[in-house]
Amino acid sequence: MSDHPEELPSIAAEIPHGVFPVPSGSITHEEAARIIFPVIAEKKRVFLRDFSIYEVIETTSEGAKLRMMEAERLVATLTQYGHTVRRREEKPDGNLIWRKTNFPKEHAKTILQTDAARYYLPVISRVISAPVISQDEDGRPVILQKGYHHHGGGTLITKGKPIPDMPLGEAVQLLKSLLADFNFCTPADGSRAMASFISPALKFGDLLNCDFPIDFAEADQSQSGKTYRQKIVCAIYGEIPSVITEARGGVGSLDESISAALIDGKPFITIDNLRSRLDSTILETAVRGHGTVTARALRTSTTIETRHYLWQISTNGAELTRDAANRCIVTKITKRPSDARYRVFPEGDLLQHVKANQHLYLGAVFAVVRDWIHQGKPKSGESRHDFRDWVQSLDWIVTEIIGMPPIMDGHQEEQMRTANPQLQWLRLAAIEAVKVRPNEELSAMHLAEICDDADIPLPIRRGSKEEPFMTIGKIMRKIFTDAQAEQVVIESIKVTRIEKEALAENGNWKPLKFYHFTR
Repeated sequence: MSDHPEELPSIAAEIPHGVFPVPSGSITHEEAARIIFPVIAEKKRVFLRDFSIYEVIETTSEGAKLRMMEAERLVATLTQYGHTVRRREEKPDGNLIWRKTNFPKEHAKTILQTDAARYYLPVISRVISAPVISQDEDGRPVILQKGYHHHGGGTLITKGKPIPDMPLGEAVQLLKSLLADFNFCTPADGSRAMASFISPALKFGDLLNCDFPIDFAEADQSQSGKTYRQKIVCAIYGEIPSVITEARGGVGSLDESISAALIDGKPFITIDNLRSRLDSTILETAVRGHGTVTARALRTSTTIETRHYLWQISTNGAELTRDAANRCIVTKITKRPSDARYRVFPEGDLLQHVKANQHLYLGAVFAVVRDWIHQGKPKSGESRHDFRDWVQSLDWIVTEIIGMPPIMDGHQEEQMRTANPQLQWLRLAAIEAVKVRPNEELSAMHLAEICDDADIPLPIRRGSKEEPFMTIGKIMRKIFTDAQAEQVVIESIKVTRIEKEALAENGNWKPLKFYHFTR
């Protein structure tokens, strides 16, 4: 039952048991709602969420999610509660009868807006597919099983496969095994990947009252495994994420897609294979935990509380705004060689294996979190990120319990790069140069040809008619001037600037800049 400041008035008319009355005569919409919604509330399938009414629906392809209750849907489902819909009528002789009928749609619209609907329906903030580890009133770890819980502002757990009580050492090794098939750019990238496995448990259990960063997965090439890692995160928790793909020539903005995902209420929202500049007001507001946002999707506009969501973005080189970069944890991987061998399990690949053994991997996460709770939920002194509470908690867990390097090593440089269009361009150009013209000394003209062949856009002003090689020369000059060195490192690629005599376009020899790219 949701909180309500006033007691509801008594029902004037006598309603037969097992009847959902149609409002008519002396039976008001409020009185009809007081009969209908207590019955609906018992089933824990229809809920109050941020002043709107939703039902939980489940599909094979999308899993469980929330859908705003419309009048037509309410009419269609009223017969599922063991009651009959009847209208009270007075006969000419003065006797009253209850005639079986259908609930009119216009009356359904009205009762969805009644105080009784908001009074009797349980509140909900999220729908989660697997058990949750939290704390009881005494601070001890507790596992929330399948069913409805008042925890976290209303949580519905839709599945309840038993979670094993796993020894900590076994749990750590099982979680580390998930990283074996990935080529992380640095050891700290592996640590950040490990943090992504643990972090959702802290969110679902309300074990950290702070903002959680975006899991930003970046790769040097397509099919490197950046999205695959994020799918494994979701699989550990038995979730199917709300996936947003970048619109190409169609209708619908990124903010509209994010709004639709927020309305669905699924805990993971994934922006997959982002290519262009990420600039979303609603995303930045939602991640920063400002309470609520107004979500506008097709024929729907509603207020959504945002603190219950986990955000994932995968890309091969999208540019972020400075604010968006400050909200991210960047985890980089490189593509493994074409002849690399991947582990094969009885169920198939790693993702299928995790899905088939989800309860075991979630048990491993719970073992780590349980140990952290028993130790008093300690934090490290890490301060190299704006989301300090999250970083310090996950850094302590990853370093002290898992035994991996600090999660923030080298991260500030990656944040700065993702928000710098010139450095993002250099990253893509360097990756391509090492691949197609390794160990060569390349001029700005050579780099322009490489970028043109690989369809790598230059960060230029709109309407600029400057030749690409001239733009590249200016970009490289600024990068090396800012670095105050003749060598920079980006994406594990060393870029060395060399000056030597070369034949210019006018036929004269003059000193020109060349660039050497090596891994």
